[in-house]
Amino acid sequence: MPFIYYFSSILRLKFKLLTPFFSILLAICFSNNAIAKPLDGYCVSKLTPEQARLKKRDTEFNKLVQKNNYDEEPSTTATFFRNGEKFIVETNGFYLQLKKEGEEKVIQKIINFLKAEDRIKYIFITENNWLFIHADYNNYMMELNNPELTFNLEKIIKIPFYGENCNRFERWLEGGCRVSFISHSKTLDRAIISGYHPTDTGLKWTAIEILAGKIKTITSLKERFVVEADVPKYNGAILRARLNRALFYDGHKITELELDLPKKRFSGQYPTWQVRKVDSYRESEQNQTNERIYITNLSFNSKHLNFVIEVKKEADIYTKTIPFAANVDNQNITQAFLSFPDDPRKWGATSNSILFEISGKYQTVLKIPKSYYIPRYLRTLDRVRQQAIEGKKMALDEPAIVFDVVHKKTESSETYYVKKNTSSGQCEILLDPDNPLELTVD
Repeated sequence: MPFIYYFSSILRLKFKLLTPFFSILLAICFSNNAIAKPLDGYCVSKLTPEQARLKKRDTEFNKLVQKNNYDEEPSTTATFFRNGEKFIVETNGFYLQLKKEGEEKVIQKIINFLKAEDRIKYIFITENNWLFIHADYNNYMMELNNPELTFNLEKIIKIPFYGENCNRFERWLEGGCRVSFISHSKTLDRAIISGYHPTDTGLKWTAIEILAGKIKTITSLKERFVVEADVPKYNGAILRARLNRALFYDGHKITELELDLPKKRFSGQYPTWQVRKVDSYRESEQNQTNERIYITNLSFNSKHLNFVIEVKKEADIYTKTIPFAANVDNQNITQAFLSFPDDPRKWGATSNSILFEISGKYQTVLKIPKSYYIPRYLRTLDRVRQQAIEGKKMALDEPAIVFDVVHKKTESSETYYVKKNTSSGQCEILLDPDNPLELTVD
């Protein structure tokens, strides 16, 4: 008996000593659970047939909630200002002509500066009024700041940079060497070109930039590249180099952007990618500080796993991969860049789920029944949009991300939307990333 009494006394003492520890542990667990569960009040509701019809008829729904900022495609038209007036330079491939905006009268036309077999592909004008012309066999530049408002043929300067190291026989056989593409960085206000340049000892590979007519060698670039995208937010441009490497150029130095991606076994080449510049809108201000820059392959239907890499800048430029949670069907992702005003985190979808960016990772927050699927593209609604349908005014008085759910056999569909869970309005499903529910389709 004394031994049993002594042993039980020790156990009671240890339990008293451990009780505070277990209390703290339980408090931490409950605290973490409480932090993880709320999804900042987002939920899912169903649109009425009338609201769904309104949403499909309106083509302006993408305005406020998401905007992709794409660089301008190479064009056959360019504009510049002179003494407060706007002028247009345009080409049909065979010649250049100059007009004042809003007038049909041609001020001047230039026909005889190209070789007979040459054709102009695109033109652009920099902020300092230099015209650049890319044709099949030659690149040209010309200053437009001359006192008289006409082209001066004597001031057209040839830029002999070729995309290949072709010899005299090839030049004779093909009518000339194919020239390098010349790129326009609006952010850096310059033309950038790389290729083989004629020297006294033959063709030599060089990269140059042209700013206000002055040519400067980019000594830090030792390989072929193209300007993939201008990034005004970071005062530079993203370049695509050999083996699909990504570089950032700020006008002074080249920084290689780390791509945490598997390479091809023998070539060492990275998967194909593109730059996406997506606005994260705030209702109070809309400027480039809200823009997020991504390197991604989401639009390519790639055999590789989908990836989203954000380009960020603090003291230096760097990249950060945004991973997908294990429960996300990676090869089935269709969208990942939608957002709500005042919340830069992104929403996306696969054919069977809705995704949300939580703590730097895309996670599934809603599942779709196996007999249904979400079509490829989500849609977005801006705040307070109304339109009359058959004499009735329909509206959603808040931002929303709208998605259809289509039956795989019958192709019948229902329309739902993600919204903020406010006191006004009905919520059918509260979204919880720790326990993603399956949508019940009527």
